[in-house]
Amino acid sequence: TEAGVVRLNVSSSEQVQTVYEELLANAKAYDPNALIRGISIQEMVTGGTEIILGMKNDANFGPSVMVGLGGILLFVLAMKYGERFEGAVMEKLKRDP
Repeated sequence: TEAGVVRLNVSSSEQVQTVYEELLANAKAYDPNALIRGISIQEMVTGGTEIILGMKNDANFGPSVMVGLGGILLFVLAMKYGERFEGAVMEKLKRDP
């Protein structure tokens, strides 16, 4: 990201400590007022399909679930469609259940 807070291929505990310190410094440099509650370390998985999934219990509409394409494709589509992104994704999901 533009904040410089994502690292890939961290493979040793020594690297984890170094990267942790770098990520905190980058986050604070990007936004000195940011409230940082921790850092997530996850295994890099290859293959498969990335999705985005969200849930909300809206006062007017009740329980809602959102599902769509995830990963880098999510950002590519957002840049391509801009404000029309949400509608474009919903139309695609309606056509291809």
